[in-house]
Amino acid sequence: MQGHNVPFHLVLALLILVGPNEANASKAFLVSNSNPPTPGSAEAKFVQQCAVQLFVRNKDMLPIDALNEYCETTDAIVECKLKLSMKLEKVHDRGKGMLSFCQAAYNWAQEKYGML
Repeated sequence: MQGHNVPFHLVLALLILVGPNEANASKAFLVSNSNPPTPGSAEAKFVQQCAVQLFVRNKDMLPIDALNEYCETTDAIVECKLKLSMKLEKVHDRGKGMLSFCQAAYNWAQEKYGML
C-alpha cells in the first residue's frame, strides 16, 4: 500500500486535536529526564503538544484507532503500529513516559519519512 504524502505531524495533530497549551507543556518538560529539543522548533512544539494532549487518565481517550488507520496508509504498516499505536498503549498502561513516546514518535516519522 502506498503511503500518503501527508506529513506525520499534521496527521497526529489532527488525530488528537492539538490545542497549544504552553504552560502545561513547559511543566511537562521540567519533570522529564530527557533533554528537550531546541525551544521554538517544530520538534519542540510537536513533542510538547503531543505529550500534553495524550496525557489522559482514560485509555479509551487515546487515538489508538485513528493511529492504526493512519498506519494502514503507510508503506510500513506493522512498523508504524509497533512504533505508534502499540507503544502508546504500553506507555499509557505504565503511567509515565509520554514525553519519551512523543519524542520517539517524532524521531521515527522523521527518520522514516523525513517530512517533519
